[in-house]
Amino acid sequence: MSDNAGQEAYHFYYNPGETPETYKCNNCRVTGVKLWREYSSCQKLLCGPCACHNEDKFESFLDNMIGDQIGYWIPAVPLPDIKNGFWAYFSVPKTGVKWWNELPLRKANNE
Repeated sequence: MSDNAGQEAYHFYYNPGETPETYKCNNCRVTGVKLWREYSSCQKLLCGPCACHNEDKFESFLDNMIGDQIGYWIPAVPLPDIKNGFWAYFSVPKTGVKWWNELPLRKANNE
């Protein structure tokens, strides 16, 4: 008997512009944008503006970012086969990096 008996099969494909159903900011609930997670945890996801606020940075920090981290917050790149699981910072495959880099920083004003 499988350890996954009774669990729904899960697989996320890094299709451009698509995000997992649970990939949303824990503060403002926005979806479809880049999210960050705390370096040592996968419990909380924040969008760029919320992560900036959490780190006492102005939101304009996002427009001039060097790198992909906001303080202790790192890109939240989902694992393809574990729901609500995320890659370790230095283990993200190229397809995951490309997918995350192509997500918008924030929603357009009219969305």
